[in-house]
Amino acid sequence: MRQHLVTLLWASALSGCSLIYNPSNIDKNQMPPDAAIADANPALIKLKEVKSPPLLEGAGQGGSAPAILVVFGEHITPSAVVTIVPRTNPMSQVAIEVSNVSIAADGNSIGALVKAAYMEGVDQTGPNASGVLKLDVIVTQDGASPQMIEWDYKPLDELAPGVQPAPAAGTMFSHVDVTNVDFTGTNKAIVQAVGDIKISGRVTANANGNTAGAGGCNGGAAGQPGQCFGGGKAAGGGGGFGAPGIAGNANTAGAVSGDPLIKIYDGAGMAMNRGGGGAGGDGVEGGGGGGVIELTAGGAITVENIQAKGGTNGTASVTRGAGGGAGGTVVLRAGGQLSHPAMLDIGGGAGGAGGALNISPGGAGGVGRWRFDAAAVARTAPAPAPRRGPMIVRPPNPIFEDKNATLMITGENGVEITIITRYADNTSTTDTTTLIGDPSSYEAVLRIGINTVCVLVPGGSFADDEAKNCVDVAFIP
Repeated sequence: MRQHLVTLLWASALSGCSLIYNPSNIDKNQMPPDAAIADANPALIKLKEVKSPPLLEGAGQGGSAPAILVVFGEHITPSAVVTIVPRTNPMSQVAIEVSNVSIAADGNSIGALVKAAYMEGVDQTGPNASGVLKLDVIVTQDGASPQMIEWDYKPLDELAPGVQPAPAAGTMFSHVDVTNVDFTGTNKAIVQAVGDIKISGRVTANANGNTAGAGGCNGGAAGQPGQCFGGGKAAGGGGGFGAPGIAGNANTAGAVSGDPLIKIYDGAGMAMNRGGGGAGGDGVEGGGGGGVIELTAGGAITVENIQAKGGTNGTASVTRGAGGGAGGTVVLRAGGQLSHPAMLDIGGGAGGAGGALNISPGGAGGVGRWRFDAAAVARTAPAPAPRRGPMIVRPPNPIFEDKNATLMITGENGVEITIITRYADNTSTTDTTTLIGDPSSYEAVLRIGINTVCVLVPGGSFADDEAKNCVDVAFIP
């Protein structure tokens, strides 16, 4: 049974319950669509369990997918209406929109799409932290008293502009809207947002002398090799990554490492996708490698200037100059439209001069690597040429009435990819498909409730976040 409606109200957050849903009760042939459920008693409606993860601030904003609410229960009829009301409403900022309500033919489950507006002055951390908010999901239907169940709603932080340490691992922002941001420190500059990412100026993770860009590999001490697999060899070799470094002295160039699809940042040995540091020279340290920048948005990404440049250092005290660091790593992942940057610089740093007479200058670092995954693309990708990973195009309505759901996937034509579908009971299925055309179609087989469908870059592992892109869809039969 299907009902399609929109409810707009101010709301706050919820936490889930937990009961068992019995799929053996489903009989899709019991009655025609939109007919009353034969054995349903509207007065006996019961809501048992929210089968959705917490609602996140920014869901459905900036071109991102709405959250999917799935509630299991009993005696839910086609007249059911869903509203969501906050128990508290900090600064009157909580705004929730419900649409595309879908009611199972057996009356045992109900699904809906939920959008959560960005909130100004309500954060996850800091002085404006509100903590997890509680939402009341209310289902009303003819012949019954309203029924209510809890759901959690998580406010999120917004990225601040300026020079700052890269975010801690696992940080999620509601959205990003800044002019310039320059990342430093040992963490990779991984910026993930539920909604959209807008950076009207630059985002950088550049090396600074011997110090690597955020999450990169430092240059070597005086007379020592650069850090990481692609580090330049002593003395004076340039760091390698997407291309080998330049030798300062014989046989000192840093090696190529990683892979063009950047399927893992911290792979062992040659599999590492980070720019190598330059080797030190006589009395001078080598240049650091460029850092790691990842921008991942549930919605659109617009950024003008991306830099993860390798570093260089000063003139050697004797004759052998220091090597420059290799360029860094850039990964852009947009669930909506990606507007390619006008400028992208992942070049290696120059080698240092070899003493006052520059007899043996250090070698330059090699270029870095970059990849993009996007449901849609605007503007031409800048040099150096990137690779493209697979991305599932968000369906207009991700709540399906049939277990066989056709999904569209963008990516490089002719590439075989792995698709993993994870179900609510934590089991999964694995399949492969070859992308033919852009986009290419794929038929996923769903189970009742929320299904998470993920596509992997070729050779990637599900365990590595940078290797996969996922969407949630639901099956409400």
